[in-house]
Amino acid sequence: MWGKVRDISPYSELHRMRPRASAAPEIAAVYTQCPHIGPVLPAEGYSPAQLESLRLTINGAPADVVVAATPIDLAALISIDKRAVRARHEFVDSESPGLTAELQRFLGGCAER
Repeated sequence: MWGKVRDISPYSELHRMRPRASAAPEIAAVYTQCPHIGPVLPAEGYSPAQLESLRLTINGAPADVVVAATPIDLAALISIDKRAVRARHEFVDSESPGLTAELQRFLGGCAER
């Protein structure tokens, strides 16, 4: 394991939505193509059509709040009819070799930019 995940067990009593039931056709296709995706809503991109699919799926879900874990401010791009909060991400290697070293090894002689 290269990183640590903060324990969210104090919030485990919260009901988590399963977005597949309200998925717009384009999002449903992603679930079909990638059945390993768990109970999360995949953002496959941010084109106007992809954003519209996200908007339809989110607004169609019977949820009180949306936790947006995408690196962009999704609520600034689409009109969401429920409260949205942003999850922040931070990664720190906890072992050696860490992710950076593994990526450098994998990429081999590729020049750094």
